[in-house]
Amino acid sequence: MKNKLIFLLVVVLSWSSLNAQKIPITTKSKEALTFYKKGWQHEDRLNLDEVEKMYSRAVSMDSAFALAYLRLAMVKDNYEVRRTQLKQAVKYIDQVTEAEKLWIKGRVDFYASGYDGSKEYGYFKKLAKLYPNDEMAGYYFKYK
Repeated sequence: MKNKLIFLLVVVLSWSSLNAQKIPITTKSKEALTFYKKGWQHEDRLNLDEVEKMYSRAVSMDSAFALAYLRLAMVKDNYEVRRTQLKQAVKYIDQVTEAEKLWIKGRVDFYASGYDGSKEYGYFKKLAKLYPNDEMAGYYFKYK
């Protein structure tokens, strides 16, 4: 019995450690988070119509969901729409974690006028260093 409890404790601690290595996602709504994650799944499949629907539903459930606004901006080719969505993400940047701030700042820098990539690179390098096992951090930058 004691061995089973120790094994269970090790499993729980390992699981917690892995989750701690993921970028936290700030939202007030579990449903919004579910739609956000579905949006990412559709992005992997390049199903952009569904991606836009999922992220739009996420922000309709949490109007301060900065990362959902960021992702909405990334799926649009229309500059004005992208700019509007990025402004929404920045509007709520003070309500998110440091990791989310780095991600948002990196993308905003990328789309800023006079872009040279230097700031964006720094933001994503720091993000990947903070969360080396997170696929989202590695999406933009592989830290070695």
